[in-house]
Amino acid sequence: MEERLLRLEEKLDRIVDTQAQIQANLQEHMRRTEIAEDNIEKLATNMAPVQEHVAFIRGASKLAGVILTILSIVVGYLKLRK
Repeated sequence: MEERLLRLEEKLDRIVDTQAQIQANLQEHMRRTEIAEDNIEKLATNMAPVQEHVAFIRGASKLAGVILTILSIVVGYLKLRK
């Protein structure tokens, strides 16, 4: 009986050790997750001007496309009139 109790105690000790390791791993994971979330937030904040610039360039490209299309139509029409 005493031997069985000793084995159970050893098993419980291993479980406690495993639990302590899991807790330490969880704390490290939580710390790293917090850092990653902060970095994602900073990246999103820093990307806002770039996104605005991209939107501006897209709009300017579309405007240039429309202007060039109209210009091509006018030049074509003028060449046909001559």
